[in-house]
Amino acid sequence: MGNLALLIGNGLQMGAQLGKGQMIKDASNFEAAGYKRVAAQERAAGQRSMFEEQNKTATVLSSQRAIAAASGGGADSPTILDIMGDTAQRGKYLADMEYYKGEERAKDALDKASAAKLRGKQAYIGSILEGISTGVKGKYEAKKFGLYG
Repeated sequence: MGNLALLIGNGLQMGAQLGKGQMIKDASNFEAAGYKRVAAQERAAGQRSMFEEQNKTATVLSSQRAIAAASGGGADSPTILDIMGDTAQRGKYLADMEYYKGEERAKDALDKASAAKLRGKQAYIGSILEGISTGVKGKYEAKKFGLYG
């Protein structure tokens, strides 16, 4: 009877190890899905910030045109055009930076998602190897006690 308990115990231990690995894998996949959601949110936030910078630049350029036209010097003088060109260039730079920052935050979240999935996969593979090891050990013990041919 004790020998039968040994076999059953080894079988249960193998199943528990496999179940543990699957649970860790499932939890890691859930974590990865969360990081992917964060990545999408960060990407969208970066785009919104970029659009805000573009709107700010458009507003400043509009003000510069209005002031230049009201001054009587004309909105098409070389000095005004240079100033407006510098403003537009700086605005594009700031908008591009906002987009880049959002993309970098998204990439960071996607890297975390990949790491979480890898941890889950490694845990699952490790549990399979532990289960095999337990099975081999159980077979050896069963043979030692004369339960297995």
